[in-house]
Amino acid sequence: MAKPSSIKRLPKEIREKISDLRGSGLTIDEILTHLEQLNVEVSRSALGRHLKKQAEVSAQLEKSRMMAEAVVRKFGDQETSKVARTNIELMHSLLMKCFIGGDGDEAADVTLSAKDAMFMATALQKLSQASKLDVDETLKIREEERKHALTAAADVAVKTARQNGLTKETVDKIKAEILGIA
Repeated sequence: MAKPSSIKRLPKEIREKISDLRGSGLTIDEILTHLEQLNVEVSRSALGRHLKKQAEVSAQLEKSRMMAEAVVRKFGDQETSKVARTNIELMHSLLMKCFIGGDGDEAADVTLSAKDAMFMATALQKLSQASKLDVDETLKIREEERKHALTAAADVAVKTARQNGLTKETVDKIKAEILGIA
């Protein structure tokens, strides 16, 4: 396992200061000057690698944010299950991207450590569970809607039957037939 970079070994406050300074638009040399004033010594190359990695992470977060906004624009206030299904599809595509490497333009050998394989398996398991929960919730909602529709139909039938002078016994039989009660 690789040892943490010299920047990662710095106290959290110093790492946050580096991020704040970079966010303010300072150059690597200007940040180094600030760090020297704080009696913190890091190499220019280590700081450069750290800032480059930080920029890459920021770019990925921005891309994820843009994707989330696109999903919200597309689905808006639609039912949650559609958004959940979209999230599951996005996760599947990201996992496939990991397996095939890059953007899929060329195949790449993917080597996973045991830990990475466990995380991937866990992610796939959770996706499957999320899909099942979504299906179960959809079925539950549909069953509740079906029962509500049958109850409404039975109420209309009972009202109509009573208005037409049918006996209570006949009305009860009609209602039981509609509701599927033996």
